[in-house]
Amino acid sequence: MENNQTKVLIGLPALEMMKTKTAHALGCLLLESPELILDFLVIQSCDIASNRMWLAKQAVEKGATHLLFIDSDMLFPPTALKTLLSRDKDIIGVEYHKRQFPLQTVTAYDPKVEKSETEPFRVGVAGTGLMLIKTAVFKNPKMNKNWFSFGRNAEGKNVIGEDGWFCNTAKEAGYNVWVDPTIKVLHLGEYGY
Repeated sequence: MENNQTKVLIGLPALEMMKTKTAHALGCLLLESPELILDFLVIQSCDIASNRMWLAKQAVEKGATHLLFIDSDMLFPPTALKTLLSRDKDIIGVEYHKRQFPLQTVTAYDPKVEKSETEPFRVGVAGTGLMLIKTAVFKNPKMNKNWFSFGRNAEGKNVIGEDGWFCNTAKEAGYNVWVDPTIKVLHLGEYGY
């Protein structure tokens, strides 16, 4: 879907200061794709779900065709946006690890779908640390208007993150969630996870 009609709002929902390597990766991405970028917005607070909600609403209000979430602790190639756009999916992210050892993916795989190393494949849940979403998803009346939230059990314990909540909400509205295994990403902390 990469053409002159594509308008991407890049949204950075920061809980913390942006990592230096993330800032560099973002700068390289902007230099790689300036014709595709409508706007770049940052919101910083301790409520990541509200940050994502605000950015999604801004993408819709500003007339973006896509929202690219980039978390403040991600390292990715400058071609990530163009690669994700070329896949022409409603919702597509990448695979990366949680910031912990032993390494554990943030992706919840769909047991009915074979994982690929070279082509996008459907998943149950993908992390929103680097995810491209068509804004038509947010405009769909079948979508729960509470796009990003935390799922809690009867004791109030958090049992699902805001990205899992979004993926499940989107799937209930009839969307598939995809990951592109060709984009190599690191989740930055004390180590590149």
